Amino acid sequence: MDLIERIETTRFLGAEFLVWLWFCSETFDGKFVLDAGPLELWLDSPLSLESQLQPGERIALRGIHPSATAEAKEALRQNKLPTRARLVLRTESHEFALVLDAATLGVSGASVPAVLSRDSDEAFLERMTLLDTLHRTLDELFASFVRLRLDVGWEKRWVPAMASWMREEPIGAALLRGLTADRASGGESQKRKGAGRPSGARPA
Repeated sequence: MDLIERIETTRFLGAEFLVWLWFCSETFDGKFVLDAGPLELWLDSPLSLESQLQPGERIALRGIHPSATAEAKEALRQNKLPTRARLVLRTESHEFALVLDAATLGVSGASVPAVLSRDSDEAFLERMTLLDTLHRTLDELFASFVRLRLDVGWEKRWVPAMASWMREEPIGAALLRGLTADRASGGESQKRKGAGRPSGARPA
């Protein structure tokens, strides 16, 4: 499989990544533990979704916490997946914001904390360091998602849990314990078995 074909056949992962972040932001209070330390993440305005059954049928949500609205969950139930979303990421020392494009995983409108240095050269280096921190954080989040997506627990636990969440039904305690264990292990069972290519199944 050449590079272009691989990109096209895995493009759906960007939308699923945003759904996973959305799900975790609500189910686990947006809390993640990364190599660099704890992270809090939530989806902000704007949030755009597009139908997987009828391409071109889109919805754009704005306002305060658009992902928490009944309209957003109804869009998911109608098989509309996020195409663009504004993410806010808060570490112990910094807060970042950006717009993530699901199809390309491209970042735009990135906002980083104000630099402290008054010297222009030092201020530039400080800003570049902050941007590098933001991109490394996104890379680690995506790597965590992919490991879970490839793990045997994805179909057993994550898909049914997200389906219940989309229907705004309670997620069983046993299922939540399984998800928590998956997050802690980081897809270790798949690492031991050897990673395969995602099947392409989407949360129902």
